Amino acid sequence: MPISFSHDKSIQYKRKSTDQKTYTTLEEIFQKVPKDQIIQIEIKDHEDEAVQTTLKLVQKYKRQQTTIIGSLNNRLMNYIRATDPTIPTFGNWSDVIGFNLLFLVGLGPYFEIKFESMSGAYMTREFAKMKMVEKAAVDGFLNKL
Repeated sequence: MPISFSHDKSIQYKRKSTDQKTYTTLEEIFQKVPKDQIIQIEIKDHEDEAVQTTLKLVQKYKRQQTTIIGSLNNRLMNYIRATDPTIPTFGNWSDVIGFNLLFLVGLGPYFEIKFESMSGAYMTREFAKMKMVEKAAVDGFLNKL
């Protein structure tokens, strides 16, 4: 089964015979990782069901204090925060930009900060290469127009 890391479904990773055949589930991670170990989860699916499933697992394993959840999708971030405000969230791009603007103009202390963690995105070489290939494919397509 090919795995896609892009909205462009024509660019997919083809599994090799040497690749891992199974994937660790979030429930397996919660079962094996000590409860005092902090875990950060980014929800990439834009459906509420992914958030509900994740939040139920966090609650089931009583990891509200050691799990940080977030999404780049603003609607999902609001949904996460409204559904279980006891679970820490990380700031997405709009949260971070808003926070930095308030800080720059000296108004930061007067506004509520909606997130508990502000972590930067980490880009692997493989992801960067995939994005360059994707951009080259799009650029090639645009040059044909």
